[in-house]
Amino acid sequence: NSTHVETAKYQLHGNVIHFGPVEESDEGIYLVRASNCFSCVFENFTVSVLIPASSETVGSGITSECNVTVTMTCNATGNPQPNVTWTFTSAGQQQPLERRA
Repeated sequence: NSTHVETAKYQLHGNVIHFGPVEESDEGIYLVRASNCFSCVFENFTVSVLIPASSETVGSGITSECNVTVTMTCNATGNPQPNVTWTFTSAGQQQPLERRA
């Protein structure tokens, strides 16, 4: 069977499918069926879409008075979900910040 089908996203060439450009919404399970007069078989293909880590920050610095609570937020996204770690640098020395209970 030499079926050839093209849409804006998918190109089917018989037993081969090409699609792209891949987007996050393409992630999922694709099912293929092969059959003849004797039997029918199914196979699942799982597509995972990897997305580079990115961060959305507001402003690049904070000025505060003493004895005031300051909050900084890192809105990191990606797939897999990025791990967020904070580091404090003072006088050329870096130290990781640990989570307090």
